[in-house]
Amino acid sequence: MFTIKIIPNDRSNPPGKLADAELHFVDVACECVLCEGAGQAAIQLARGDHRLDSCDGCHGTGRQSNPLAGLKLIGFGAPRRR
Repeated sequence: MFTIKIIPNDRSNPPGKLADAELHFVDVACECVLCEGAGQAAIQLARGDHRLDSCDGCHGTGRQSNPLAGLKLIGFGAPRRR
């Protein structure tokens, strides 16, 4: 998940640039899509049956977090149309 921050260019430097844009990645823990929040997933065995084991997606917690949390992607500009 991320938020978009638009910063208006009040100084008109460079000419024609209307605004800057930044992407701020935030950590929002959500239910694991692999085990649906249970923390365990069914593992298919070679002989056809299955067993429950710790989920690889959330490592048994039932929640997944954003690996990009805390990062910012900056340097985008919104130019005026020519």
